[in-house]
Parts: sequence; C-alpha cells; structure tokens
Amino acid sequence: MLPALLNFITPAHEPFVVMTAALFGIDPLLAYQNIGAALAASFLPIVYVVLYRTFRLAPCTALAATCLAVVFLVSDGNGLYAFGNWLLGRIWQGKAIANALLMPTTVILAWRFLLRPTRCHFLLVVLAAFARRA
Repeated sequence: MLPALLNFITPAHEPFVVMTAALFGIDPLLAYQNIGAALAASFLPIVYVVLYRTFRLAPCTALAATCLAVVFLVSDGNGLYAFGNWLLGRIWQGKAIANALLMPTTVILAWRFLLRPTRCHFLLVVLAAFARRA
C-alpha cells in the first residue's frame, strides 16, 4: 500500500522554489519558471564537464564534448519527445532538471564511490539517489 502512495507525493522541487521565492519576496511564478530554469541551464555545462573529467577525458576534450552536447540539445528540439525539447525546452520542470543535472551528478558520485569507497562517498550517492527520486 505504501509504495503505491509514494507516486502521489508532491515533488520536492516545486514547493522548495515557491518557499524560497516567498522568503526573498520574489514572484513565485517568476522564480519557478525563469530563475530556476536559468540556474539549471547554467549548471548544465558545468555538470557535463565534471562528468567528462570524471571519466578522465583531457580538459580540452571534455570542454569540446560538452559544447557538442549543448549544441545537440539546442538543435534537437523538433519532436515532442526529442532530447533537446525535453531537457532544455522544459528545463523549468523538476523532472527535466532531475534528468539533466541529477542523473549525471549521481553517476559522478557513484564513480567516485567505486574508485574510493568511503562512508562520505556512500552517503553522497544515497543522498543523490533520494534527491533523484523526489
């Protein structure tokens, strides 16, 4: 019974943005659709460079691969379920942010845990998995 109820829990991203906007006196809709999307889109290249560097690509190669990935995402917005439309076109949605940022971050943290299994790395992987679920 309980696992079925977990599907109806409000996602953690939206209430967090609204509460933060209320705390700073910002319009919640502006914060949710514009400021959050700008922050997520600005973190996208950083996360991908760190991901490529985690897999031991050279810095120039990691930067070039990130540029190619961003160009692909910007140009691939034709279909409704295209990668670019789903990730960059809907970056203000919590699910798109989770797929664009939290999945690569979870891979980075899991890779670090596999290379050096410490309690701290394990805790970071668990927290990233919980953040990805919410």
